[in-house]
Amino acid sequence: VQTCLAAGADVNVRQPLKLCTLDRFQKGEPLRNCGLTPLMISARGGHARCVAALLKEGALVNEVDEDSVTALHFAAASGDLEIFQSLIVAGARTDAVNEECEGVLDYLPQAVRIDAHLLKQFEEDSVEALVSQMPGKEKTMMAYYTSHGRDPFAALPLTFVMRNSSDPEFALWQRAFGEIGDAKGQRLWLLKPGQNANRGNGIKVCDSEEEVRKHLDSKERLFVVQKYMELPMLVHKRKFDIRAYCLVTQDPADGALRAYWYPGAYLRTTSVEYSTKTKDKMVHLNNDAVQKTGEDYGKFESANKLSLTEFQKYLDENHAKDGLSVQGMLVPQMRSLVADAIKAAAQKLNPRNLEHCFEVFGFDFMVDAGFRAWVIEVNTNPCLELCTSYMSSLIPKMLDEAFQLSLDVIFPQGAAPPRASSRRGDEGVSNSWELIYCSTAPDAKE
Repeated sequence: VQTCLAAGADVNVRQPLKLCTLDRFQKGEPLRNCGLTPLMISARGGHARCVAALLKEGALVNEVDEDSVTALHFAAASGDLEIFQSLIVAGARTDAVNEECEGVLDYLPQAVRIDAHLLKQFEEDSVEALVSQMPGKEKTMMAYYTSHGRDPFAALPLTFVMRNSSDPEFALWQRAFGEIGDAKGQRLWLLKPGQNANRGNGIKVCDSEEEVRKHLDSKERLFVVQKYMELPMLVHKRKFDIRAYCLVTQDPADGALRAYWYPGAYLRTTSVEYSTKTKDKMVHLNNDAVQKTGEDYGKFESANKLSLTEFQKYLDENHAKDGLSVQGMLVPQMRSLVADAIKAAAQKLNPRNLEHCFEVFGFDFMVDAGFRAWVIEVNTNPCLELCTSYMSSLIPKMLDEAFQLSLDVIFPQGAAPPRASSRRGDEGVSNSWELIYCSTAPDAKE
């Protein structure tokens, strides 16, 4: 598939007409949407790598065949959740129905029924899940903050969502670009694909209006244009971000949507000193997939990772006079921002009230020079690589305790013996997850 695409193959070409379609034509019925696209065929066959390659090259994700069946229908029927999720992340409509009025969820094997809206609400590695201008994104963080009389851009970087330079959002961005540039001399912006921006794919650092315009108009897709934080806090003169985990569960007993914060967050560092005079991704992007390609990866920290304890040690040694406290000042900010995100999206996460739903999200934060936390991304399938001794301890424990609050509730007879922990859950089971939101709590709608 990659060879064909490299040679210029049409990514959305239709397969030859089927005999049944020719029969329709001979009977005078209209020929429409005939034949399957490569994306449909790959989804039907369970070929995840082909699906990924086609999506990367711009395959239209909501095309239908002569029976109004989409690639998402085919992925659901095959029971391939990896393809199913990747299509949703790419913008596949979960409300699509075929000519028999069968929805996508009707195609899913009963054993793997999942709530597609949960995946849709937090599209992988994309700020768009937090932005109110996105189609269908109601009660997101921006709308939530605005409705509560709070400034959304005190928690989120200034963000615009647009398809091209003709989009009304582009004019708004132009104004912001000029005003911020003139007032602060800050002209760096991040340009991200609206979908499939995980692992740093497709992200550009731009410093001119023409550069942003040219990239927007080069492809027919959704983009997120976000103000780059030019005054971040640094570790040994290098940039970092923080990955934290949030567990969301749907309680089958009382129907409550609950969100939990995990205290084991960690830093992801770059290997190159920070500078606004270059647009090099190695300087600006903390994604593992980007940093692993650098010759200094792992030179300063094992796998470019630091625990919060190690971060506190750095602060004590290098910012002693500032009295900065990770647990006392930074963690409360991040917990609060995660809780706000879940509150904002709570009504959209599980609209069908399906039982036994849960998800572990990865929240990414930047910390500015004033020690203030900002949400930059929400991830549905955060990296779980055991790349250091610390991660080898953190990740299995985090997942094990997430399963205690989700799977073990359903299958208590198969629950593993609890690990040692400093906290106790309602049932006396050791667990470090901290409840930060419950939809049935008296203050849930405040």
